[in-house]
Amino acid sequence: MNLYLTLAAALVLASVVVGARAQTITWGSPLFTYLYDSNGVTWNDSINVQLGYFTPGFAPGTSNTADWDSNWKMVDQTAYNPDLGYFTSNVTLPKSDDGSDPVFLDQAAYLWIHNSTVAESGSEWLLTRTDWEFIDSTVGCCDKTLADQWSTSELGEANPPVWGGQGGVGGGGTYTSTSNSYSLQTYGFETSSPIPEVSSSVVGIALMFGLVMKRRRPSRSIP
Repeated sequence: MNLYLTLAAALVLASVVVGARAQTITWGSPLFTYLYDSNGVTWNDSINVQLGYFTPGFAPGTSNTADWDSNWKMVDQTAYNPDLGYFTSNVTLPKSDDGSDPVFLDQAAYLWIHNSTVAESGSEWLLTRTDWEFIDSTVGCCDKTLADQWSTSELGEANPPVWGGQGGVGGGGTYTSTSNSYSLQTYGFETSSPIPEVSSSVVGIALMFGLVMKRRRPSRSIP
């Protein structure tokens, strides 16, 4: 009898532990949080909205945008509703099967909104860091409070975007129109025109002209 009770208790405990071996996050934006591009035009549903983190040790910045894509670890993505101006999703992050710490443990959570992950003219980005980190919620694992729900309404001056704009706070990137009323705005990449190469013949003519002018310049004597 005691054996059956012991086995039953073990099964109950196991089910509790397994059921807790995940962090479930509900994330998104409030209704009517319209997304604007760098020209101040509202986005349609073609924009990508992703939640994730970067390779440990990699810090995204305006000087390494070409490396963002290769270091990006997407955890979840969702669609943007342009009619009601919002996006939302939920994701469950399991613990590693072998019992080791999951890769995302203690990694800063980022929101990356983009139409392309390539850092080039025509790409529009908004990258902002949340104020929480991905954690594993296994019983006894961590002493942190689970971030079960997160909304873009929690973003403020303490969370300036790395790229793009949010509520009048701007990060890297370029834009032609912006406003403090834009809750979320993607910024673009500056297009640079190549400097035309000066031919050797033009340089030679310029040098000869300078030499001639120097020879023709009258000398002035000091009285």
